Amino acid sequence: MTERRPALLLLAALAGCGRDSEPASNQPPAPAVVRPADAAPDPSLPRHWVEASAPAALARMLEQVTPRVLGVGEVHLVAGGPRVKSALSRFGDDMLAGLGGRASDLVVETWVTDGTCGKVEKQVTADVRTTTERPPETESEIGRLLRRAQELHIRPHVMTMPCRSYQKVRSKSGEVDYDQLLQLIGGELHRSVRAVLDARKDASVIVYGGSLHNDRYPNEGVAAYSYGAKLAGELGAGYVELDLYVPELVEEDELLKGEPWFPLLARTAAGKVVLVERGPGSYILLLQRGVR
Repeated sequence: MTERRPALLLLAALAGCGRDSEPASNQPPAPAVVRPADAAPDPSLPRHWVEASAPAALARMLEQVTPRVLGVGEVHLVAGGPRVKSALSRFGDDMLAGLGGRASDLVVETWVTDGTCGKVEKQVTADVRTTTERPPETESEIGRLLRRAQELHIRPHVMTMPCRSYQKVRSKSGEVDYDQLLQLIGGELHRSVRAVLDARKDASVIVYGGSLHNDRYPNEGVAAYSYGAKLAGELGAGYVELDLYVPELVEEDELLKGEPWFPLLARTAAGKVVLVERGPGSYILLLQRGVR
C-alpha cells in the first residue's frame, strides 16, 4: 500500500480577535484589589506587571498560578496586515522553553490534511485558508513550534479531522459552515486535552491556538466554541487562560479600545511587555512593540 504524505498543516484559529471583540460579554470576576509594589497604583487599571521580556512576564504569571492546563490564545497575523513577528513565532522562540519543566504535552490547534477524504477535504481546507487570510509563513511557524516542543521533551499533538467531520461542516450550498467548524474545533481540542490528562495522571498540557477557543469566561453566543470554559469547570484553578496580543495587531480595534487594559498598550514601547490579570485564571500578555 502506498504511503500518503501529509500535504498541509492548516491552522484553524478562525476567530483570532478573541473574546474582547465579541458582543454581549460574560465578564470575568474582577481580580484581587491587593496590588504588588510593582503594579500601577491607578485604580482604573487592572492588576498588571511591566516586564523586560515575554519570558519574564510568563515567569511572573507562573508565580501567581499553577496551571495543569495552560490555554494560550493569539491574535493572528493576516496577509497584508502589519509586518511584525507573529505571536506564534514569539511563543515558540522565546516562551516555550520557560514551560519546558512544567509541561509534558503541547496540543496545537491545527490538523494535517493528506487527501484521503477526497473533494470535500480540498473544498473545506481551501475555504478555510482563504477566510483566515493567513500569510504563507504561518505553516512553517507551526512546524517550528512542534519541533521546538520535541527538543524540550514536550510531546506535541495536533487535532484529528476524520472524513465525516468535513461533511459535517459543509453547508447545504457546499460552503463551510463556520459555526459548525468552530464548535467542532473547540470540541476536538477539549477531547485532545482530556485524552492526555486521562492517560497520565502527572500530565500537564499547553494548548496553543486562537484567542477564542481558550476563553475561560466566553461571551454569550460563543460558549459552544470554548474548550477553556469546559476545562475551567473540570479543573477549577488548574485551568489558566493566557492571550498573546501583538500591539500592532490590536491597537486599531475599536471594540478593544473600550477594555480596561487598553491604555496599557502604551507601555509596550522601549522593549517592554505588560502582563495583565483580566480575572481569576485569565491573563493577557501585551507583547513588545516593533518586533519584526
